[in-house]
Amino acid sequence: MPKIIIGEVVETLNEPLESGRYPAIVTRASLGIVQSGVNAGAEKLELQIRIAGKNTVRELLIFSASMEWKIFRFVKATSLADVGDELELTDKNVVGLSFDVLIVKEPKTFEGVTRDVNIIKKFLKPELTAVDAADDLVY
Repeated sequence: MPKIIIGEVVETLNEPLESGRYPAIVTRASLGIVQSGVNAGAEKLELQIRIAGKNTVRELLIFSASMEWKIFRFVKATSLADVGDELELTDKNVVGLSFDVLIVKEPKTFEGVTRDVNIIKKFLKPELTAVDAADDLVY
C-alpha cells in the first residue's frame, strides 16, 4: 500500500465557479461513439476543459446534423477554422486550444445527492485586454 504525507489543503478544486465568462483550455480529448439517445451511433469528441485554471468540465461535441451548431461555435471560438473551411476535428488537434466560456452554476442531482455544478452555455473567442486591443489597431 502506497504511503503519503498529508499536507495542508491550499485550495479546493472543482468548487463551482459563479456564473459568468471565464478563460478555458482543452486539457484532454477522446473520440468515441454515442451509445444511447437521439444521437446513438454518431461519433463524439469528449473534451475535458479547464476553466479559470480551477475547474474541469466535461463537454461533448457530437457529430450529427442536430448538434452542428455546438461544433461550429467551438471552432469559431478557438479560431481553428473559418466558415467554409473543411476541418477534421480530432482528439489530437483540440488539446491545448484556449478560448472563453460562458458558464452557469446549476444544481444537479446524482444518485440522490444534489449539488451545484458548472455547465458551459457558450464557447466564446477570448476577450482582448486593453494592451491586446491596442496591438490590433491598424495605423
